[in-house]
Amino acid sequence: MNDIVRRYARLQVPRYTSYPTAAEFAPAVASADQRRWLRELDTTEAVSVYLHVPYCRELCLYCGCNTKKAMRDDVIASYRVALEREIAQVSDTLSGPARIARLHWGGGTPSILGVDGLASVMQVLRSYFAFEDGFEHAIELDPRYVTSLLAESLKELGVNRTSLGVQDVNPLVQAAIGRWQPMQDVEAAVLRLRAAGIGSLNFDLIYGLPLQTIASLRKTCEIVAMLSPDRIACYGYAHMPRLKANQRRIDESTLPGVEDRIDQAEAIAEEFQRSGFLKIGIDHFARPDDALARAAMSGQLHRNFQGYTDDGRETLIGFGASSISRFSDGYVQNISDVPSLGDQPERFPMTDASAQMGKFSRASALVGWVKIVIARFSHANELRGINRAEFEQIARDLDLPPPELYRLLTGLAAEFEASPQLAKRLRAIKRKHRAARMRLSVPIAPCC
Repeated sequence: MNDIVRRYARLQVPRYTSYPTAAEFAPAVASADQRRWLRELDTTEAVSVYLHVPYCRELCLYCGCNTKKAMRDDVIASYRVALEREIAQVSDTLSGPARIARLHWGGGTPSILGVDGLASVMQVLRSYFAFEDGFEHAIELDPRYVTSLLAESLKELGVNRTSLGVQDVNPLVQAAIGRWQPMQDVEAAVLRLRAAGIGSLNFDLIYGLPLQTIASLRKTCEIVAMLSPDRIACYGYAHMPRLKANQRRIDESTLPGVEDRIDQAEAIAEEFQRSGFLKIGIDHFARPDDALARAAMSGQLHRNFQGYTDDGRETLIGFGASSISRFSDGYVQNISDVPSLGDQPERFPMTDASAQMGKFSRASALVGWVKIVIARFSHANELRGINRAEFEQIARDLDLPPPELYRLLTGLAAEFEASPQLAKRLRAIKRKHRAARMRLSVPIAPCC
């Protein structure tokens, strides 16, 4: 690892998993803007839908997602009712019935709704929206709770892709993060899902966790690859004990250092590439024949708040607490706090004036991205953490030929830290493109 990477690795930059980044978000716009964008939505164009279920039966120590521990079934049922109410509210705001091309359940643990709860939400969605033939229907699952009944029921509901939260297979690491998950549970979940006819499987892993080593992570990668998932996402752990009380129970002395994390990420990439996976961007891997890999190779790769995707649709409608919607004119986020929705139905996001939203210019967001890219740019003339498709997309968004953007980044890399010259050149880019860029309204970014 060269000195440039060592120096920049210690810089405090916004969490890379979200775009626009958290630093670009500020409170501003009212929920009336959200309704206006919904009314103006072209319903002849298919949309993507995200459903957030912010509950788990137990809370893992590492988790930074918007989720809570829920033991009472009535709390979960009340949330489901509120979720279905929001679907009706959004549908009533649209100019006509929209068509859904992609549907993704996230959390939390969406399956905590139970088979009947999931079916109820799907019935409401089908009452207000049309589904395209062969639409992608994905759900995030905790392998420990995947029964044969659940797998078969998901298939009946049309689920054709699942994401399993594996995190790490090492028992010592699992104990350190409060998530005891024997590998037999993961293997059983894979077998049950495939037996039910759900063949597209994603695995989620995390590096930078307590007690992880290069050797242990290589072993995790080897074991995971043997189960032949189609895609793997391996995110860096974000330790935020000031914001997440559960993370305060993690022994910080067992966390890897900055340079150790970089070495871990490189080792993970080596192992998965050795196993036949293609590296997709910063933190994803896919089989060569997977749609995500084909999108990356053809320059059609995109990134949303769930990670890299081959979904190029302009509109994403989010339902549930903290969910994010994307429209042609901006981004909006539902309130993150989850009150007892059954007792206070008026607090539901669509009708709550305190919904967290903000605004910023597209030029400002792109400059923010350029800053992050520069911070990860080495004198070895390699783009650290960004693939060719992303690089070319940024160049197109800035109306710069890729060679010119490359020269700009190369010239600015050495003077990135608090450089007046860098600031001046970035401001020039921002001024040049401000008038041509569309105003976006965005929310306070989620925690993960």
